Amino acid sequence: STMIIQLIGASGSGKSTLAGAVGRLAHLPVLHSDHYLWQDSDFTIMRPIDQQHAMLQADLARHSSFVLDGGVHRWLPDGALRPSLLVLLRLDQDTRMERLRQREWLRYGARCLPGGDHYALTEEFLEWAATYETALAHEEHTSLAGHFQLLRQAPCPCLILWNTRPAEELAQLIFRTAQQLESAAPA
Repeated sequence: STMIIQLIGASGSGKSTLAGAVGRLAHLPVLHSDHYLWQDSDFTIMRPIDQQHAMLQADLARHSSFVLDGGVHRWLPDGALRPSLLVLLRLDQDTRMERLRQREWLRYGARCLPGGDHYALTEEFLEWAATYETALAHEEHTSLAGHFQLLRQAPCPCLILWNTRPAEELAQLIFRTAQQLESAAPA
């Protein structure tokens, strides 16, 4: 049987950390949407959509069960990915934005400060990330409205979790839910 657990949510909500915890607990590989989306470690050069699609299709062919960190709905044809469970991870805006500022500093150091070669990109990214809760679905797919739209249209059960407990606790809840769904599914 297959188990595909997909985590979506705002940038900085803790998806990658939680996906790793679910993967370790369930002994499943973790696929990261950013790996398909970006060509470079500075997140400035987006891969062509056909390359994103080909890379993900190759991984889908390799793994029947996995945890997917992030959304691929913008560039993957409908029905190409059939999660067993779709999880929207929430985190309050202030905490999330502080985590993103810290992450940018850890990634780029002084490069993200005024005068640094990554300053404009960091500011642009943080401005974009701050619109998660207010952007409309048709304006931005990776907005709260866009994610709620995905949940409404999902062909699978969905969970909405607030990231207020340790990742291991949330991972256990997600994995238990996925196992219950798997055992309740018709053979």
